[in-house]
Amino acid sequence: MPKRATTVVLSEKEQEGLLQITKRHRSEQQVVLRAHIVLAAVQGSSNAQIARELGINVDTVRLWRDRWVGLLSILMRKLLKRGNFLSLDDLRDQILAFINYYNHTMAKPIKWTYTGLI
Repeated sequence: MPKRATTVVLSEKEQEGLLQITKRHRSEQQVVLRAHIVLAAVQGSSNAQIARELGINVDTVRLWRDRWVGLLSILMRKLLKRGNFLSLDDLRDQILAFINYYNHTMAKPIKWTYTGLI
């Protein structure tokens, strides 16, 4: 029996941020593709549907859908516990520190970046 696609849930602000990435003329095409994958996943599309719509391999969709959910779950476990930050600036600093730590210790071959939605 095939594995069910990972559920992706985003806030309105997160969806708006990804939508902006897809519309920016200077966004890297790989980043735009990943944003399209996540946005389609939020709408409940299957991996196969997303792959057909975007003209890519279903394994690519599965990979990026799972990576997106994986990063968010790591952030939730490591950073976003009640009382772990004092202000939005503190939260932003902790997220940036986590991204730096992740990129230097765990990111192979993918590195995460932060462009400042907070």
